[in-house]
Amino acid sequence: SIPTNASVAFPTGTVINVIQIGAGQTTIKAVTSGTTSILSTGATAAQPKLRAQYSAASIICTASNTFTILGDIA
Repeated sequence: SIPTNASVAFPTGTVINVIQIGAGQTTIKAVTSGTTSILSTGATAAQPKLRAQYSAASIICTASNTFTILGDIA
């Protein structure tokens, strides 16, 4: 879960890499969806899931409370 800027102020340009090690599907989502925006091409754009075990994605902070997800997402 990605926290709000009030909790953790990620600088613009911060990149967080995520990998799904286990068999359970990894979901990337905001702690507070009305405050933090997540943008992706996933089927559920605001809560993308990694596609399969060993899939990876990068979370990029593009502005305060705004993150773009790139990678092997479903």
